[in-house]
Amino acid sequence: TFMNEGNCTDWKRKYSIWSTYRFVYGMIWKYEKKILAVGTGKILTSIGAQVMGVVIPAAVIAVLEKCGGMGQYLFSMLGLFLVSAAVYGAQSYFNGIEMLEVEFRAKHGSMMLMREVCEADYEWMERKDTRENFEKGLGVMSEGGDSGMSGFLRQNTALAINILGLIIYMFAAASLEPLIILLLLAVSLIQLGIYSLARKYEESHKEERGSLWMKQRYHESVTDNIQAGKDIRLFGLRVWLLDYYEGYTRRVKRLFAKERGVYFAYGLSVLLMSALRDFVCYTYLLGRMSEGMGTAEFVFYLGIVAGFSDWFSRISGNLTILGGACINMADFQRWYDNAQRTHASGEKVLTGKKISISFENVSFVYPGSENRVLDHVSFTLSSDKKTALVGVNGAGKTTIVKLLCGLYRPTEGRILIDGVDLREINREQYFEKISAIFQEPLILETGLDVNVACEVREHLDRARCEAAMKRSGLWEKIQRLPAGMESSYGNVIDKKGIFLSGGEQQKLLLARALYKDAPLVLLDEPTAAMDALAEKATYEVYDRELAGKTVLFISHRLASTRFCDEILFLKNGTITERGTHKELLAADGEYAEMFEVQSRYYRDEKEETHEL
Repeated sequence: TFMNEGNCTDWKRKYSIWSTYRFVYGMIWKYEKKILAVGTGKILTSIGAQVMGVVIPAAVIAVLEKCGGMGQYLFSMLGLFLVSAAVYGAQSYFNGIEMLEVEFRAKHGSMMLMREVCEADYEWMERKDTRENFEKGLGVMSEGGDSGMSGFLRQNTALAINILGLIIYMFAAASLEPLIILLLLAVSLIQLGIYSLARKYEESHKEERGSLWMKQRYHESVTDNIQAGKDIRLFGLRVWLLDYYEGYTRRVKRLFAKERGVYFAYGLSVLLMSALRDFVCYTYLLGRMSEGMGTAEFVFYLGIVAGFSDWFSRISGNLTILGGACINMADFQRWYDNAQRTHASGEKVLTGKKISISFENVSFVYPGSENRVLDHVSFTLSSDKKTALVGVNGAGKTTIVKLLCGLYRPTEGRILIDGVDLREINREQYFEKISAIFQEPLILETGLDVNVACEVREHLDRARCEAAMKRSGLWEKIQRLPAGMESSYGNVIDKKGIFLSGGEQQKLLLARALYKDAPLVLLDEPTAAMDALAEKATYEVYDRELAGKTVLFISHRLASTRFCDEILFLKNGTITERGTHKELLAADGEYAEMFEVQSRYYRDEKEETHEL
């Protein structure tokens, strides 16, 4: 298994710069080769524009010195103007690559991230270290500017321009004193060494940075949650939220201040060494001019030396920004590679229209814990009987549901589906066999019909969707809506959207299960927020409409599952009692005690209601 072996996730794996290049440009080669073509055009035209900036002043002086007349001068200037206009025009056209980079990041980079979040192992996604590293990966794809993928692509193009420009200038300066060239190279190498130290300092804080970002996003999500808004106001949580958020923000600010200080020291050293370099070079050129160097040649070499220095400064700046972008891209690559490793799936396919499930001595321990949430649990589910799983909160009921869904894998024991170990069954095909209604369901801000069918409107079966809504009892509500079943839920995406009551939401979720028509249905305390009478009525509908399927009813309220053929009582991760409702009452064990306590509560509540 993946999760319980605990040796497949490697958050400390180092990624070289070259592996990052292979990863990113491999994506570009696969999905958007046009970026490479346009990028090449931008590199060539940008270098051409820089060279023109040096050549034109020297050429103008040369024309003035050797010009035979006004006609020749005007002809020469017109030629220079046309060439420069063509180069600068082409450069402006190819600068549009930045929009292609943004489109690529949104279309492919962000989609890769979303796809892996949806497909990666659920248990792995629940882990704290996974979520922290996900925050880093999310920033890589969601942030523009010079960070993340955008910065990586943009700075690489700029770096290629500056390196090729530097090479051209080095050839142009070949006739100068070799010691001058060596000086320029030595200063640049020292600058690169200082930069590498600054980058290492930044990289040493990335774990702390990711943890702080995750905590900030948590508080942001709570503040932005409409449901949480009631508690925030009534219980004065605003102060708590803002205090913690400000505290995390201050820590992030201090962290960034330290990193900026390191890069400031790097920038200051670059400035001082550049000043020394320029002083030596300009002094040398002035000496050459006093020895007879022509004015046009002096202007040309002055531009070359100044440009040479400028190329190195730009390269240093590119490397500074690119270093941070590489760190961020490595974070994304690390998360992506680890997510890919969780796609463990068997090959066997289930063919039957009905399904039976057996837990054989199943135990489960959460990663990082030594306590067994489940301890040697065994039971069987089949379509010829209704089964309920009951127990107090925290007994392990939801863990059993996640194991049944294939979202978790047992630490010990095995789960058999029609006699086949769940590990050997194709995961995606197994998901098709399951419908589940959870305590905290997902209702999307889209059409009610799409919520029921869980597929795009163009592909859903309207007649089947309507039939499912009628069977669940939701159709009467649907008929009163102006847009019918196409009415949107919520008002974030569609301001004309509607909301459903708790009971109506349960009907929508039942319609979803009926539409899917899967042979296995799991009901994980979906009525926990209902009163006893509403819960009983809802379970009766479930019982009627889900006949013939393998169904597991889960509740901590015992009266609602008395119609089941078998009831499993779970305590501290172990099934301590099993039997029918009558059998468990006759046994006078913990089930009977809990039933009596709950019955007494509802009797007292009913008497108080009558008195009022």
